[in-house]
Amino acid sequence: MSKKDITNSPKIQETELENLKTLFPQFFSEWNFDIDGFKSYLEWQTADNNEFYRFEWTGKKNAKQIASKPTKNTLIPDIQNSKNWDTTQNLFIEWDNLEVLKLLLNKYYGQIKMIYIDPPYNKDKDFVYKDTWKDNLVDYLAQTWQVDEDGETTTEKETTGRKHSNWLNMIYPRLILARKLLKEDWVIFVSIDDDEVHNLRKVMDEVFWPDNFIAQIIVKNNPGWRDYGGIALTHEYAIVYSKNIETELNLIEDKNKKFPFKDEKWDFELRELRNRNIKFNNLNRPNLYYPFYININNIDEFWLYEISLENKPWFIELFPLESQWIKTVWRWGKDKVLKNLNLEIKWKLKNDWGYMIVEKYRSNLSRERSIFDEKDVRWEYWTLSVKNLFWKNTPFDYPKSDRLIYRFLNLWLSNNDIILDFFAGSWTTAHAVIDLNKDWWNRKFICVQLPEKVAKNSEAEKAWYKTISEITRERIKRAWEKIKSEEGWENVDIWFRAFKLAESNFKYLSEKYEIKTWLSEEENKIQMQILEENMKKEVEETWLIDWRTENDVVYELIIREWYSFYSSVEKLENGIYKVSDENKYFYALIQEKISEEDIRKFVKNHLNEKQVRFFALEESLSESARATLDTYFILQNI
Repeated sequence: MSKKDITNSPKIQETELENLKTLFPQFFSEWNFDIDGFKSYLEWQTADNNEFYRFEWTGKKNAKQIASKPTKNTLIPDIQNSKNWDTTQNLFIEWDNLEVLKLLLNKYYGQIKMIYIDPPYNKDKDFVYKDTWKDNLVDYLAQTWQVDEDGETTTEKETTGRKHSNWLNMIYPRLILARKLLKEDWVIFVSIDDDEVHNLRKVMDEVFWPDNFIAQIIVKNNPGWRDYGGIALTHEYAIVYSKNIETELNLIEDKNKKFPFKDEKWDFELRELRNRNIKFNNLNRPNLYYPFYININNIDEFWLYEISLENKPWFIELFPLESQWIKTVWRWGKDKVLKNLNLEIKWKLKNDWGYMIVEKYRSNLSRERSIFDEKDVRWEYWTLSVKNLFWKNTPFDYPKSDRLIYRFLNLWLSNNDIILDFFAGSWTTAHAVIDLNKDWWNRKFICVQLPEKVAKNSEAEKAWYKTISEITRERIKRAWEKIKSEEGWENVDIWFRAFKLAESNFKYLSEKYEIKTWLSEEENKIQMQILEENMKKEVEETWLIDWRTENDVVYELIIREWYSFYSSVEKLENGIYKVSDENKYFYALIQEKISEEDIRKFVKNHLNEKQVRFFALEESLSESARATLDTYFILQNI
C-alpha cells in the first residue's frame, strides 16, 4: 500500500461487507459484490418510478459522502489537561466531533451502550457547522465561522435561505457515524426544541429506523415561559430511539407510591393484562393471542372473578379486545399465566360494564412518563446549582439539568457501560455519570466538545475563561471537590484522559502534501509546483510535523491499530516503545535512526516473542537491521 493511501479511518466498510456476505452469499464472487443481481433480487419490492416516501433536502447526498470519507487526522494526548491519566477510563476530546467520531470507530465500533446529545437548536442564526467533502482540519475554524480575521468568535446571520438544510447537513453524517458506534442493545436520547424537532424525527427515522422510535419526551424546563411569539413556550423535547420497539427500559422507583388494595400477600394495584400497543398483535405475536374463560359466579372480596385457560360449563370466553380493528394480545404467555392463575391475575368488571383481565401489581417500580415537569429539570434550578459551583457567577446561560440527564442514564446504563456525548457543552452528561456512579458501579463517559470561544463580556469571560472546554474541565473539578467533601467517596473514577483532534503527525498524511482532486486543471498545475517544492524541502526536514512528540506518534499508531485509548505505553531501551492493550501488544521505533547493534540487543532480549508486530520508519533501519527484525517480528512501516 502506498503511503498516500493510508488513512486513520477503520475498515468499517469491510466489516459491513462481511455482514452482507453472510446474509447474501449468492451475490458475492470472492470479494466482488454483484450489485445488479442484488437490485434484481429486490425488484419485487421496489417502488415504481421512484415514487415513494422519502426525506430529501439540499446537500443530503454530500452529507452522506462526508460520513464515509476516510480521515487522515488523529488524536494527540493532552496530558496537561488530563487528570488521573494512568487510572481513569473516561475520555474528553476537543475539536470537531465529525472527525472525532470517525476516529472513535477504530476502537469503539459497536461498543457504545447509550448516546445522549444536545445539538445546537438552529435558532435565528445560520448554523455554523458547514462540512464539505474537501474540507480539512486546517481550514475548519474559518469554514465554520468560529473565527474572523482577528481570531475572534463570530456569529453570522441567516442569509443563505437554507437554514434547515444546513442544520440537517450537520446532524445527518454525525448520526450515521454514531449509529455505527452503538452496541446491539443501544438507546439514544437527543434534546431539541420546536425549530428542528420535525426534521430531527425524520432524519432519525432514516438512520435508526422508524420502528425503533420509543418516545418524544416533553421536558418542561421553563415554566416561567418565553414570552414572545403567539404562544408562550415552556418546554423542549427529548427524542428517544432504541435497538427495537421491544426494548425494556429500566423501571423507575416511586418511593411515595400508595396502593389501593391489600391482601394476605402484600399491597397491590390492578393493571390490565392486555397489551394496548397495537404494534403487538395476533399476526406477529400469535403465542400471546388466546382466550381466558371467566366464571361469573365466583367473585372475591375485591370484586375480582375466577378465570381459567380451560373451557368449563357456564364459563364465558374472553379474547383480548380489538383496537383500531386490530386484534391485540396479552402481555403474558400461557406458562406464566398458569403459574399465577387466580393468584395474581383475575377478571374485573369495569364501571362501564366492560371487562378486562387484570394483574395484581405489587411493585413501586413503574415506567418513566413522557412528560418531565419536576423542578429539578428546569433551567433556573440548575442555573442555581451551577452558580453554587462557580461562586454565584455561572458561566453558562442555560445549562441542562444534570438531573434530567441522570434520569435518562438511569433508564438504561449498567455497570461498565459507556455513554457518548459528542455535543458535550457544559459537560452535564459527565456530571450526571459521576452522580449516578454513587452506587459504586463504573459507568464511563466519552465527551467531545469544540474549543469554542466564550462570548464577549459574558460571565465566563469575566472569570478569565477563554473557551467552553476550559469551563467544562473546571466544572468537573469543582463537582468532585463538592462530592468529596460531602460524601467522601474518593475511589470513584470521575476524571478523564484528554485528547485533541489534530492533523496526522506524519507529513505524508498531511493535507499540505495531498493532491486536491476537486481543483480545476489550472489550479492543479499551480498545486503541483507547490507540492514539488514541499517534497524537495522534505528531504532536508524531519518526517514529523513540527512540534509533535514521540508520544503523539505512539497514540496515532494506537488509534490506527484499533488499540484502546487506555493502552499502556512503556518506553524501553534504545527509544523503542511497547504498547499493551489487555492480551495484545506491539513495538514501535519512533526515532529516525538506530544502530544495528541496538537492534541486535533488542532482538536478543525478546527472542521468545513470536508474531509480534514491530513498527518503524522505513528510513530509520539499515537493510541489515531490517532483515534482523523481519526474522523475529512482523515488521511494518509507519
